[in-house]
Parts: sequence; structure tokens; C-alpha cells
Amino acid sequence: MDSSAPLSSQPLLPSEIPKDAAFSGKVFGEGCQFAVSAPLTLAYNATKLSVAFGGGGYMKAIMEIKNRRPDINGIYDEMIDEHSLSILGIFQYLCVEVHARAYKLPQGSKGEW
Repeated sequence: MDSSAPLSSQPLLPSEIPKDAAFSGKVFGEGCQFAVSAPLTLAYNATKLSVAFGGGGYMKAIMEIKNRRPDINGIYDEMIDEHSLSILGIFQYLCVEVHARAYKLPQGSKGEW
């Protein structure tokens, strides 16, 4: 997975958003990547040749939210899920999903994320 995201973070709680912020609905973003891994020999613990693509991860999910909803100023109350699917250890599909609530500030207010 893309490791450019923080190892841990404390998302904003509803009580921590700016007082003049207005709820702007729930948002969702997803960042996925695929990997293919093939053993070089038939041995049990054989070395594998792997290729991954998709650049998925937390930051891709956040960027998807920003691209879908350019009108919002931030998110809070985040829930992050990670899903993986592996078929015989050869094909892997990894996703990070971010579910959150969005807020919007009145025009002229600062607080861009």
C-alpha cells in the first residue's frame, strides 16, 4: 500500500470543528491497488517476483474526496476501513476506504484543508 500517509492521526471530532461550520453531508473516498506475485520456483518458500500498481492508500482516498467535493472545507468524524483480497497469494487487491462527514465554512472564513 502507499505509505505516504501518517502512521496514526487524530481526526476532528464534531465538537472540534469551527463554530461557524455547517454540516455538508457524508463523504466517501477510496484508494485501491493491485498486485500480482508469481513464484520463481515450485518450492514451498520460493522467492516471488511481484508487481504492484494503482498507487492506492489513504492519501488517494482523501484526494478523491477533495476532487468529488471541492465545495467543502474539511472533514471530521472519519472512519477508515482497509480491505484486502488475495487469491492463492498470486493476485492481491488492496483498498483503503475513508468515510467521513464534511463541513463547509461561510464565505470569507479561513480553514481550508
